[in-house]
Amino acid sequence: MCRATRVICWPAIVAGVISILGLSHVKAIGDEQAPSTTLKPVVAGTEGARAFADLATYYKDHQKPPPVDQILRQLDSTDPAERASSGKYL
Repeated sequence: MCRATRVICWPAIVAGVISILGLSHVKAIGDEQAPSTTLKPVVAGTEGARAFADLATYYKDHQKPPPVDQILRQLDSTDPAERASSGKYL
């Protein structure tokens, strides 16, 4: 419980502000609107776009996980380009 002293109230105030800021960008469960236009892949290029799309698919249907095992195997490839591509995807 928050008392009249600042020392006791401060953690509760900080927690409340963090909760409000953190939840201000979260959509309601079941909201079928298009994702925010500010969402974009962290890694630019083909690998980033593929990872972004794979995660979006997984979030919609947990029966379709991203091909992480395949990508991890590609990290052992003798082809440097394939290893670099796999690293960017991850």
